[in-house]
Amino acid sequence: MEQIIEPIVCKMFRKYITDDAQKEVYVYGATLILTTLLGIVSIFLLSAVFFSIWDGVLFLMVFSVVRTSAGGYHCKTYLKCFLLSNAIFLGIMAVSLLFSYLPADTMRVLSGILFLVTWLYIFFNAPVVPINHALSKKKVLQNRLRARCFSAIVSLFGIGSIFLFYNSGSALHNATILALTQLAIAGLMQLEKIERRTYNAGND
Repeated sequence: MEQIIEPIVCKMFRKYITDDAQKEVYVYGATLILTTLLGIVSIFLLSAVFFSIWDGVLFLMVFSVVRTSAGGYHCKTYLKCFLLSNAIFLGIMAVSLLFSYLPADTMRVLSGILFLVTWLYIFFNAPVVPINHALSKKKVLQNRLRARCFSAIVSLFGIGSIFLFYNSGSALHNATILALTQLAIAGLMQLEKIERRTYNAGND
C-alpha cells in the first residue's frame, strides 16, 4: 500500500516535502486516511448488499469510538487490518442472524448478559496498549475514562432500547449488534494481552 501511495503523495505535496522524514510523515498520514476510508466504504458496501446500511452504521459507530479508547490487537499491515475489520463485521452479522432464530426473550437475556460482561471487561482492562504503541500516563488515564464512558453509554443505550421498545424486533436486532460489537472489542483487547504475554515471555 505504501509503495502505491508514496509516489502520489510526493507529487501532490512536493512543495512541502523537503526531506525523507517529512516524506514518511505524509506517506503515513495519507496511507492511514486512505485505508480508513476504504474500510468504512467496504463495511457500507457489505451492509448495502447483504444486510442493512443501518447495521453498518451501528457497527462503525461503536467499533471506532469504543475501540479507539479501549485499545486492543492491531494488525501489522494495513491489508490485514482491512481484512480483519471486514471479517469481524461479517462475523457479527452471522451471529446476529443465528440469534434471530432464538425466542425473543432469550435474545434479550443474552444481549443483556453480553452488555454487562463486556462493559465490566472494558471497565477493568481498558486501555490495552499494543506492544509498539507507547502512551503517556496521562493519555492512558484519558483513554481509560473514555473507554469506560463510551462502553457504558453503548450498554445503557442497548439495554434501554430492549426494554423501552419491548415488542420491536428491529430494536432487539440493533441491540444485539451493539452487544456483539462490544464483545468483538473485548476479544481484541484480550488477544493483545495474550500477544503481550507471549512477547514478554520470549524476551525473558
